[in-house]
Amino acid sequence: MDTEPKNEVEAERIETLIPTDDTTKETPSIELLPAVKETSSPEHAQQIPNGLSAKPEDEASPRPSAESTRSSLPRASLESTNRPESLPRSSLDTAARKSLEASSATKSPDDVDARLAQLQSDFETSELQRQEEVHDYIERIDALQSKLQYLAKESAEAAKIAGTSAPAGSLEKRLASKDEQIALLMEEGQKLSKKELHQMTIIKKLRAKTQEDAKELAETKKKQEKAETDASLALDRFRRAQGSERQLGEKQKQIFQLQKDLDAARSEKSSKDSIIADLRKQLEDAAAQEKEAEANAANEALELEKKRVLELEENLANLSIEKSLAVERVQSQMKDLREKMDKEAERARMMELEAKSEQQMLESKLEVMRARAEEASSGTGGDAQAKLLRQIETLQSQYAVASENWQGIEASLVARATSLEKERDEAAKREADIRRKAREVTLKAKRNEEELEETRSQLPSFEQELAQQRSKLENLQKRAEDAEAALKAAKASFDREKKSWQAEVLQRVEEERQKWQEEAGSFVNSRAESPAASMRRGLTTEYLGLQNLQMRRASARSVNSDNPPTPTERILGRRPSAAPIGRTSGNATPPPQRQDSMQSFLRENGETHDTPPAHNEHDDFFEHVMSPASPRETLNDIISVSTAGAGPSVQLVERMSSAVRRLESEKAGTKEELARLAAQRDEARAEIVALMREVQVKRDQESRIAELEKELGVVNERYETTLEMLGEKSELVDELKSDIQDIKAMYRELVERTVK
Repeated sequence: MDTEPKNEVEAERIETLIPTDDTTKETPSIELLPAVKETSSPEHAQQIPNGLSAKPEDEASPRPSAESTRSSLPRASLESTNRPESLPRSSLDTAARKSLEASSATKSPDDVDARLAQLQSDFETSELQRQEEVHDYIERIDALQSKLQYLAKESAEAAKIAGTSAPAGSLEKRLASKDEQIALLMEEGQKLSKKELHQMTIIKKLRAKTQEDAKELAETKKKQEKAETDASLALDRFRRAQGSERQLGEKQKQIFQLQKDLDAARSEKSSKDSIIADLRKQLEDAAAQEKEAEANAANEALELEKKRVLELEENLANLSIEKSLAVERVQSQMKDLREKMDKEAERARMMELEAKSEQQMLESKLEVMRARAEEASSGTGGDAQAKLLRQIETLQSQYAVASENWQGIEASLVARATSLEKERDEAAKREADIRRKAREVTLKAKRNEEELEETRSQLPSFEQELAQQRSKLENLQKRAEDAEAALKAAKASFDREKKSWQAEVLQRVEEERQKWQEEAGSFVNSRAESPAASMRRGLTTEYLGLQNLQMRRASARSVNSDNPPTPTERILGRRPSAAPIGRTSGNATPPPQRQDSMQSFLRENGETHDTPPAHNEHDDFFEHVMSPASPRETLNDIISVSTAGAGPSVQLVERMSSAVRRLESEKAGTKEELARLAAQRDEARAEIVALMREVQVKRDQESRIAELEKELGVVNERYETTLEMLGEKSELVDELKSDIQDIKAMYRELVERTVK
């Protein structure tokens, strides 16, 4: 526990009582020891003044204690020598903190928290024990101080008594004086110890104060730095606020500009609405023109299609004629080729026969020569041998010429055979290409036929939808025309009723004004009640009707701002807001909640009027009837009296207002119906445009299908002609192949015969 070193340090600070001399053991003495210099915390420095030396200097009387009657000897714990100095608290705290850190580094957070809670509880218990021990020490010190004072006084009194009783110059006299001096010295030492303790406490307080001042200075520096940072931030915020104010001003300017632009846009919108109406009319005209143009275009397209069909038929006839001519030409060429082949074959046969005849002649000549040679060898002369040799040479030369001729003929025949084979290969390739193209054309024709069937199947549904949309469009146009006619009729009736209502209201106002002027004199003579009583009267139903009339006139004037205000509006607008209106008739007293001003009622309904001054031209008539108590109440009283017979006018105004509301509701309904019809008309127009596009696409598809059908017919005809030509050429090739085989066989036989 770290409270024991603290207590030891505090005990060393306390003045300790020790005997000064062995001879004077019975008389107590005090010795002042220097205080232990420590570098503890300010809290520890403040605990000492609160416990030991916090007593003021003028506190001379000792504290009463129960130990004052005890023995005058000090306790052994206080009279003993100074205890060894213990470690300061800061070192113990650092050691405990290091041990805690070392233990917390190896333990888990839960263990550390538990250990910390245990240490806190131990610290609290040790702090309580330390405070109790300090209080015990303080009580003991107070008891010892009281004992010392008491003993010093007793010794001083005993010394005085002994000095007075002892003779002068005797030893007892000197001892008494010495004892008196010792007592005085003890008192002086006690005072000095108190002063020293007080000064030490002051020094400690000053040190603590300097530390607190240093802390406060550091805190003030931190606060100053924080204030500087806050000031810089505030300056930045101020600058940003100025920038935002500038931006706000710019935005306000932009808002004003936008408002101007909005007004301009509204005016543009009104002009654009008129333009839109014109454009709608133009659109309707354009739609009618478009229908006419579509009909004309359809007729023109039909005529063009007819012309095109005629042209295609003519082209087809021409192509058929060309086909027949080409077939005849090919057949004639084939006949010529066949005749040429026959001639060539006959030539080859004739040449072969000639060669065979020549060969036979040569063979016969050879036999004759052999016979002659045999005869010559048998006994003929040299002349005959020479003739035979000449004949042999001539025969050999003839044979060489014949062989060369035969080789040339064979080479020409081989070349013709190779050329015919090449033509055969090319014809086979062309046949394969023609067959491939024919397959592709047939596939395309099948696809076109399928698409044609699909479009033909969809065509009735498209035509039905087109008819439905046209019927819907006609119905919508009829409804729109009916609605426009109804709207025009409603507007005309509304204008007529409005004009009649305005005329009737003006006439009624003039009648009421004449009644007010006629009844003004009688009202002045017959008025017997006080102004206060008339102010306490409420509004009548007639005046409320006039209020409704004035409100209706104000709303109508807000709509038509060019019309001047009526006389009723001038009179009612000239009335002050604080003056209530009442009737002078004593028959009926309306309830007090109806006592309200005209302008407050108008203010609740949102109506504001420019009230002319009180000295208007109509007040000159009432100048001689003003009451001395309330000079501004005469006009209000006149209004209340004049409205007594205004029942029918109120009913008329109510009927007119109900009629106006009904007409306004009908007008709003017609507007909504018109908007709905316009939306439906736009939708129908969009659908018609889409259907027209679909019809145009369908027409294009039909024309494309017709073209494809025609192309398919042409391709089929070409395919048939190519097949015919291919068959003929294949037959020709087969014939040529057979001819070539025959020629090869003939030449082979001829060669074999010549070799033999």
